[in-house]
Amino acid sequence: MRHVIGLCCLIVFAGWLGCKSQEPLPPEPIELEAQPQVHEEVLPAPPPPPKPTVLQPPAPAAITYVVKPGDTLYSLAGRFYGDSKLWRLIYDANRDRIPSPQLMKAGTELRIPPKP
Repeated sequence: MRHVIGLCCLIVFAGWLGCKSQEPLPPEPIELEAQPQVHEEVLPAPPPPPKPTVLQPPAPAAITYVVKPGDTLYSLAGRFYGDSKLWRLIYDANRDRIPSPQLMKAGTELRIPPKP
């Protein structure tokens, strides 16, 4: 009988302590399907866009002028360029027509190059 009482006491004591054998087991972890790992591919930077092309207007063509009495290279440079000091441009463009800057004859057709 002693054994029966001891066994009963042991059972009560185990219940009082919360016997691990009586507790429900924790749920097993659920393994989720492995998500595919996305690796971002590092691409080289795109080349910079091309610079816009700036179109230069075509250089104006030389105009022609017929010398009138009283015209000088100095006065013609002032009229066409707004600066009389640029008379040498007209002279250099017409060396075949003007023997010297002081010997310009009326009626001579001159080339007036564009202003630089």
